[in-house]
Amino acid sequence: MEGFDDEDKTPKGKETGKSDKHGDKNALGKAQRDIEKFEENLKKATTRTERFQTNRKIRNTSKTAEKNEKGETH
Repeated sequence: MEGFDDEDKTPKGKETGKSDKHGDKNALGKAQRDIEKFEENLKKATTRTERFQTNRKIRNTSKTAEKNEKGETH
């Protein structure tokens, strides 16, 4: 069969199994770019509400990136 290994009949190129962790290995790099943009907005923020919301975005972005970097198991 084309596209399958003959030995165990699994699709070729399958690196992670059902019980393996998988996530976004570049999540922290992407988040760092977003955080830099948020920090620029934080410098320009004029009201306390804008500063609070921007700080919350920074915290949530970094927390989500760490979670996605770690990966999950299905």
